[in-house]
Amino acid sequence: MKTDHQYYLKIIALGILLVLGVYVVSTVLGTTNKENFVTVKGKDLYLNNEQFRSMGVNRYNLLTRNTPNGETIGCASPFSEEELDSTFSNLQSMGITSVRFWLFQSFTKSGEDLERFNFLLATAEKYNIKLIPVFENNWQDCTEGNIKSPSWYRSEYKSPYGTYPLSLKEYISKVVPLYKDNPTILAWEIMNEANSKDYQALYAFAEDVSAHVKSLDANHLVTVGVSGTRESAEDYKKLSTIRTIDILDYHDYDAETNPMPDTLANALSVSQESNKPLVVGESGIKKSFGERTSLFENKINAFFENGGAIYMIWSYGDTSITDDGFNFTTSDPVARVVREKAEALQK
Repeated sequence: MKTDHQYYLKIIALGILLVLGVYVVSTVLGTTNKENFVTVKGKDLYLNNEQFRSMGVNRYNLLTRNTPNGETIGCASPFSEEELDSTFSNLQSMGITSVRFWLFQSFTKSGEDLERFNFLLATAEKYNIKLIPVFENNWQDCTEGNIKSPSWYRSEYKSPYGTYPLSLKEYISKVVPLYKDNPTILAWEIMNEANSKDYQALYAFAEDVSAHVKSLDANHLVTVGVSGTRESAEDYKKLSTIRTIDILDYHDYDAETNPMPDTLANALSVSQESNKPLVVGESGIKKSFGERTSLFENKINAFFENGGAIYMIWSYGDTSITDDGFNFTTSDPVARVVREKAEALQK
């Protein structure tokens, strides 16, 4: 009996070691299956064990709304729930599978009013679209305070700024844990176009805040939110070495006729070397530039042919506010390019 008992104990122990071994290997290789969550495997994104490549758009003010007491929360024109649903229905019809927008404190009353964010998540899930919320802006638009200074990146982000009651890290601590199990969120983006003359301060900031997000939420991916054009090639490469940064960023403006600007080629090279996915979080060509359909087509094709993961155009359906020339809707010729590329990616 003793021998049989020892035999079974060994079998159980071997079974436990085997399970742990599979888990460790899958975690290291980035292949742990998280159903309906976007994950990373090398420089590619995956969704339910299939490669996820996406055409996406920006619409920064999706959380702007009027309250029953007549107050407007957020910035720019408000959305009704019906308008949000219609917007996502139109996006789905074009094959859009990712949307980027602002989740600044000004849109949620510093985390006290998350009702619209909850509705947005439910709407995006309904139309099978993943979301990239952005916590803060380097610029002064739609948020508190001025353009973020080197001193802000050095230390001031740890304290409340403008009229906000919370620091950036306090705001993240309040919001992130509530949504760590929601797979509609593709990734948390810390900043929109983070930028500082003090590069070491920016690096330390990105390292600190990304680690903080990860400590609160092990399910979602994290990106810093740099443009990829304001940093030197060396500095951009160094940012990619931060362990708690999963996705690299790039914003493509002012090189309308060049499908592969030098800074984008560098970002793709860093993506390959660091084995991390690259997302074009913004790409804009103004209507006034001329025939932008073929220009977008060339850019999108070049990006995906060179291993890019997500390409997001700035911006969709913003014409009801002020048409700054970057906008497009389902009736714009650009929509055809988006739809055709989205279909090709699905195949």
